[in-house]
Amino acid sequence: IVQFGIEAVKSYSEQEDALVRLSAALRAQGTFTPALADQYAALSAKFQQTTIYADELTVEMMALLTQVGNVMPAEMDGALTAATNLASGLGIDLRTATMLVGKAFAGEVGTLKRYGIVIDENTLKTGGATAVLKALNDQFGGQAAAQAATYSGQVAQLSNAWDDFKEVVGKVLVDILQPM
Repeated sequence: IVQFGIEAVKSYSEQEDALVRLSAALRAQGTFTPALADQYAALSAKFQQTTIYADELTVEMMALLTQVGNVMPAEMDGALTAATNLASGLGIDLRTATMLVGKAFAGEVGTLKRYGIVIDENTLKTGGATAVLKALNDQFGGQAAAQAATYSGQVAQLSNAWDDFKEVVGKVLVDILQPM
């Protein structure tokens, strides 16, 4: 029971840390509002339901996209979709895929070329982020959902749901222990 309590507090702490990093990134970008924070929390929950990626991980990736690619709120769903599809399609970790998408949003597409994703410079100049998302979706669209539909994907989603339960328990424990 003690071990579970420790794990629960750790799960809650990881979620809280991710949300704090996202809030800080949004403040630095000048777009933070409580409503936007809630919108991003709902978006991360959606991604947890439709991909193998845990909500705290997608929250961290939204912070990274905000910081590295200056991805604006209207573009976040598409950018995170591209990152999850890229990660699943290439079999790379989500942080690496998110960095690639963030850099592409910032206009740096050279690294994508190393992964076989070529975005014409003129198309990038005229289309910007839209051109990046189109290129990534053309090549990797649907990969994250397909991965989630596999047996191992379903096990990952079950693990994410268990971690969510631990987060709730961890918050209760932290609320009880914090006044001490």
